[in-house]
Amino acid sequence: PTCRSARALGLRMLLSLLYTLGVALAPLPLRRSRTALPRMCDQSSLSQPAQADAADAADALALHRRLKLRSEVEDEFGRALKEGLEVCAHSLRLYGPARVVTSFNGGKDAVAILHLMRAALAAHSEAAGGPRERLRVIFFEQRDEFPEVDAFVRDAVERYDLELCTYSDGFAAGLESCIAEHGSAAFVLG
Repeated sequence: PTCRSARALGLRMLLSLLYTLGVALAPLPLRRSRTALPRMCDQSSLSQPAQADAADAADALALHRRLKLRSEVEDEFGRALKEGLEVCAHSLRLYGPARVVTSFNGGKDAVAILHLMRAALAAHSEAAGGPRERLRVIFFEQRDEFPEVDAFVRDAVERYDLELCTYSDGFAAGLESCIAEHGSAAFVLG
């Protein structure tokens, strides 16, 4: 198989594993009103543990343990999962949670990366012995975005207590703005 088909197979397997492990992948019921996503994330809310949901922290840590266990299986998926968790963990170790941003557009790749980063951040926070920090995600708004995608992103932000940064001025300009506003040093894309 080609790299592209192997990658697609790996993502399907990861999504299947996340589903099997009980990770909620489906959006919450759609909201009736179509309101725009918040324009900017609040820098002061990044590391306030009082805002971080303890149940989500426990869920993300349990997810990390299950993913880590599965990554130890010597097969193609186990190796890919191990590599994915290591990349996420290294980004957090090298740059710190406050300087790592995860791209989240609601697509299947982004959902897989979101859960890998949630799990890696929970393990990173536990190992550091400090309070759990919120995962910062970046979303590039599109004028013609499907309402279901918009709702899914908003619901995931709420469900997992994510810090959302939205930009509507394109990918490159949005990344530049995120770097300028938050000192972001690493972007994790799916």
